[in-house]
Amino acid sequence: MDWRAAFSREHQPQPAEMAAFINSPHWQTLRSYIEETFHIQPQYDYSTCSMQEGWSIRYRKGVRAICSMYPMEGYFMCMVSIGHKELAEAEELMKDCSEYIQHLFEKTDLFNGGKLLLAKVQDEEVLEDVKKLIELRCRGKKKKA
Repeated sequence: MDWRAAFSREHQPQPAEMAAFINSPHWQTLRSYIEETFHIQPQYDYSTCSMQEGWSIRYRKGVRAICSMYPMEGYFMCMVSIGHKELAEAEELMKDCSEYIQHLFEKTDLFNGGKLLLAKVQDEEVLEDVKKLIELRCRGKKKKA
């Protein structure tokens, strides 16, 4: 299925359609983690970004971008914004991350003093690393149960 052809700018996909296309348990796991832990609701967005054109889900805490999730067939991409203020902590966090995330962090160029990490989420290890990066991004914003 061609994601862009099936869901044009005029036809926003329903959550179940996105989940069916992605066909990965990690999609809902990450969505639930963000929504329940940080009390952030998704914003559906049609992106014309050259990185990944088409419908995506974005999470923002106020004006602060947390992450964007891009549907792919069988997996998804998650772009986590690491601001310049979190960069030193992120570098320290890399010691506890998978080789894939370490390599991604290393090869990603600085952008406005921070990094935009675009991770391919296909397995549990990368999913857990992405959660750590999101937690770093939301530090001080987490609500206690």
